[in-house]
Amino acid sequence: MPDRSALEARSAFGDLGKRIVGMLVAECSDRAERLEFADRMADEGNDHVATLFRSLARFEAEHVDQLVDATRDMALPEISPGQYAWLDAGAPETAAHDLVFRLMTPHDALEIALEAERRARRFFDEQWIDAELRPGKRGGAFSASTLPSVHPYVLLNYTGNQRDVMTVAHELGHGVHQTLAATQGLFEQNTPLTTAETASVFGEMLVFRQLMKRESDPKARLALLCGKLEDAFATVFRQVCMTRFEQSLHAARRAEGELPIERVNTLWMEANRPMFGDSVELSEDYGWWWLYIPHFVHSPFYCYAYAYGELLVLALLRCYDEQGAGFVSRYLDLLRAGGSDSPEALLARLDLDISDAAFWRGGLALLEEMVDQAEELAI
Repeated sequence: MPDRSALEARSAFGDLGKRIVGMLVAECSDRAERLEFADRMADEGNDHVATLFRSLARFEAEHVDQLVDATRDMALPEISPGQYAWLDAGAPETAAHDLVFRLMTPHDALEIALEAERRARRFFDEQWIDAELRPGKRGGAFSASTLPSVHPYVLLNYTGNQRDVMTVAHELGHGVHQTLAATQGLFEQNTPLTTAETASVFGEMLVFRQLMKRESDPKARLALLCGKLEDAFATVFRQVCMTRFEQSLHAARRAEGELPIERVNTLWMEANRPMFGDSVELSEDYGWWWLYIPHFVHSPFYCYAYAYGELLVLALLRCYDEQGAGFVSRYLDLLRAGGSDSPEALLARLDLDISDAAFWRGGLALLEEMVDQAEELAI
């Protein structure tokens, strides 16, 4: 039974959502209207304008559908209560801090994740990273890139915990990607959504692998592995769930016109129920929780890029394991290419066929292997 404070918080969220939801739905409707305008322009023979407006509102549906279809068919492992036990009474997430993580500085994280990459070191040597905690400083983390002639700046708030180490690797991955791709010029340096998270997630995985190699304590290794699996679940399955919601929302808006709030909430619940199954009971209040995700309004159809990037990186890691040092130059060439060609063409240079469903299943297979490893540690 949830305590009173949790219920009050939920109720307050619902009240707040009802006040602002009209504005948010109107903004979502604006996105859908871009496609409608593009269709009208096409009917009038104005193909250039139609193409422009479609590019503002659409994403690469073919590859996204392949991705979400692959994840939809993957069943979560059946684990009954009490099937596995921790090494002592404490669960991994309650393990002592010094067992789970040796405190690192940002520079230590760089050495682990990107020690061979000179461009990443420049972010530290030339002070392109704002990691200091200060009163009034905004939260979050990002790597900001503008013109090819200006290097990126990284903002984050570093407190020395494990998640912050991963954030350093993630944002440095973006920074290195942006720096390498600057040679493509203003119009081709930026990547499409499908490859925007490649270097960032790759950096995170390198850090994770090194932490697992350095850690000998079984409980600490289990905690690291469980944390990575939780992140992978959120990055793949939850982001696909959000993409399914966006697809259904925009399709309903175009077919039905302006949608009542209750209809939007229903679409959100329908997209979430297959992911949660019978593991939790979704209350009616949960129907409002699409409101807290800004991507739906400010960056439509961005969520799938996280899932795409995660599975793409798992495939690239497999190539790295198989090819060793010979893979490094090809991988850096991929980053250096920026948005100069389609994802299919760029990844074909690494002998990867992203139109093949087996490509996506390969990434999911690596996640299954991590689940198996966690089960072995938990026995």
